[in-house]
Amino acid sequence: MKVATRVMYTIGKIFSIVELIGFLLMVVGGVLMIVFAPSVAEQSEQYADAAAVIAAGTSLLVFGLIYSVIVILTIALVNNAHRKIKAGDRRKFPHILVMVMGFVSGDIFYFLGGLFGLIAA
Repeated sequence: MKVATRVMYTIGKIFSIVELIGFLLMVVGGVLMIVFAPSVAEQSEQYADAAAVIAAGTSLLVFGLIYSVIVILTIALVNNAHRKIKAGDRRKFPHILVMVMGFVSGDIFYFLGGLFGLIAA
């Protein structure tokens, strides 16, 4: 079960890094939308004012930052649990934290890795 836990954590980390890149691109896109809101509003027929473009950019910025923090926190907790497995620590708490963060972030690999870690401990 320890091997399955390590494999699930590794696969989860790969997906988390891809997610982090996507969320950081959301942040950059939000900042660009806010900065270029007047020119976007002038050229677009759908948006009559820059306020709608600024609102959309702010939404991208806020959600991108929130989810980036969640992913970074999840990666940190998984790295802690991964180190505990390598050190031979048999505590269950790091795996429970990873399961919770896997549930919060929607990552099935972390959830299953935490479950397997609980079984191994």
